[in-house]
Formats: sequence, structure tokens, C-alpha cells
Amino acid sequence: EVALTKARYQKFSRSRDRRVREENFRAFLDTYGAHRNTLAATLDANVKNHVFFARARRHAGTLEAALHRNAVPVPVYHNLIAAVRAQLPLVHRYTRLKRRALSLDELRDHDLPAPMFPDGEPTYSYQESSALLCEALAPLGDEYLAVVRRGLSDRWIDVHENAGKRSGAYSSGIHGTDPYILLNWSGQLRDTFTLAHEMGHSLHSWMATHAQPYVYSDYPIFTAEVASTFNELLLQRRLLAATADPSRRLALLDNHLDQILGTVVRQTMFAEFELAVHRIGEQDGTLTADRLDELYLGLLRDYWGPEVVLDEVRSARTWSRVPHFYYNYYVYQYATAFSASTALVRRVTEGGAAEREDYLGFLKSGCSRHPVETLLRTGVDVTTDQPVRDVFLVFGALMDEMEGLLAVEDRR
Repeated sequence: EVALTKARYQKFSRSRDRRVREENFRAFLDTYGAHRNTLAATLDANVKNHVFFARARRHAGTLEAALHRNAVPVPVYHNLIAAVRAQLPLVHRYTRLKRRALSLDELRDHDLPAPMFPDGEPTYSYQESSALLCEALAPLGDEYLAVVRRGLSDRWIDVHENAGKRSGAYSSGIHGTDPYILLNWSGQLRDTFTLAHEMGHSLHSWMATHAQPYVYSDYPIFTAEVASTFNELLLQRRLLAATADPSRRLALLDNHLDQILGTVVRQTMFAEFELAVHRIGEQDGTLTADRLDELYLGLLRDYWGPEVVLDEVRSARTWSRVPHFYYNYYVYQYATAFSASTALVRRVTEGGAAEREDYLGFLKSGCSRHPVETLLRTGVDVTTDQPVRDVFLVFGALMDEMEGLLAVEDRR
């Protein structure tokens, strides 16, 4: 027996043993379910707070109020949802492939996090991951790498899970000090990507702080997630370039697909849920646990498609464990940022010194301009749906390669 912590939940959800995945899923969401009415009341109060301030400040709605601070055009939000929904048949193709790869009669929701090809999945110690990260970030040049190496050697990073430590991972700090990173290392491939992600945040902070006066040295989440996912994508490219072994390539392709699903598809589903609950609040409705369950379950059906058999009790209450729903239209920025970073990685790796300097200039700009304008100066226009469509072109190409490799394996 082990205590089920949030970090261990993520680890057990990827277990090869389906019984472990199911018990993990049930135990975790049953614990949240015991408090579902209280959690619904707190979310309802939070939404009512957003509605009150939007009305008090004469905004057209809560979405307009939330986007106003960073001058993000409202169509950016709606275009994201529409663009991802248009690509859901590709997501459903993925779930069909996953059921086949896992040799399951039916794909259940607790099977979704399981890697399709665990035998090929590489894992690295923290020390190995640190060295690999430096190799992957080489396209960003000596200036960037020097700060990364300093962070790794000067103990910016608290690596392991500990009692009372916050779950997940994050980068933080204050102006005038070095940033720091908290991880909860569990020895999986995704921990290596988390290290790359959080180092992206820390380097963004370091560069903005050293290039801007205090008033402009911070940056909004809209651009923050570009810097972090950019590093993840460079790491993915490095790992794929380093192997031709079919089993390892299958595992890495699966990891990349899972990354797009988690950062673009799932976060857009979260964004649609967030928009729906705020519309209920704007109509002076009340968010009960049953109403939230119904909303969330409907979105799960739409996004994952008919191939996934949902646990209609536990899957529906997943909303209760997502802290980002309290952050006021926060999650859509993960999807827009990942789309932007996909375009920027291609631009930097296929370009030269000028493209690299454009990206480093983006990191150094802090909040000296509004985020949409900042990205536009790098050549990425997030007011259109092109960046999202480009991500799904990558998604489709990854699926094509995976299916091709599986066909070769079947012939053997």
C-alpha cells in the first residue's frame, strides 16, 4: 500500500497495470467527490465574484473583463475553441489508434493517460536530464545556454517530492534575485520535459529582469507559456533526431501526441467549460455540483469521441480537481501559447541568427508591449486560427508516422 499523492496519481495513471490505473482513478476522484458540493459552492462564488467586477467596471461580460488587462481581442478566445473543435475528428482517430495499440476491447477514461508504447519510453535520471536539456537548447545560442547551466549548477532547482511541498512544478522568484524551480521528480520521461518547461519560465524571467526596468520586467501568462513550451518542443526534436529505433520512436511520437492533446486539446476543453460556467453566472444562475457534472461530461464526450467509454460519475466530477478554473479565463493561454511556440520553434530551427535573436528579444521584452503585439513582432499572429491549424498539421504528421511504424511492426 502507498499513500496516493497528487504526484503519485500522475505516475500511477501511466501504469502498465490496468487495475492500478483504475484503482488510482477511482480513489483519487472519489476523494474529490466526497467534497463535490463544497467545491461547487466555492467555484460558484468565484464566478459570481468575476461577474460582479465585470459589471461594476462596465465590461460587456466576464470574458471581455478578463481579456481587457492584456488587450487580447475577444475573437482570439472564440477562434481557439472553433479551430480545435474543427480538428476533433483527428483526436478521435488518435483514440481509435490508442485502443488498438493497447489491445483493449474498450478504451476507458483511466486508459487515456497510459503510454501506448511503454517498452520504448526512455527515462533519465535528473543528472542525465540536465545534460540532455543543454544539448536540446543549443539552437538558442551561448547566451541562453550559459544561464541554463548556471541555474543547474547553482541550485535553482528543488527536485524531489516532499511532505508539505506544493504538487506539480513551477518556476518563481522576485525581481532582483535568481529565479527558482520546484519539481516533484518521479523518474518518468515527462519529468525531463517538465524540467525543460520550468527552465523556460526561469530563463524568461531572468532575461526580462536583466533587459527591462522593474515596471516592465514581469510578463503575462499569455507569453509565459510560449517560453516554456518552446523548450519542450526543442527537447522533443532532440530526442527524435537521436534515434531511429522503431520502438523508441513510437514512444517519443506518442509522448509528443500526448503533449499536444494535453496542452492544446484538453486546455481548450477547459476553456470551453470555463466560458460555459461564466455564462451561467452572467445569467444569475447557480453552479451546483450536478450542473457542473453535466456540463463537464458533455464536453468530455465531444472532445474524446465515441471510442472512449466514460465513467459517468467520476469522469464528470473531474472539474472539481482543476485549480485553474479559479484563475479567471486562464487556461486558454496554454493552448494559444503552445500554438505560437510550435511556429516559433520551426522559425528558429529553420532560420539563422536573425530568427534566434527575434526569439531572444521576445524573451527580453517582458511586458513592455501587450502580448499579442509582442508575438506579432516574432512573426506569429494569434488573432488568426493559423497557428492552431499548424499544430494539428504536426499532430496529423505524427499520427501518420506512428501508423506507418505500426504497419511495419504488424508485417513482422
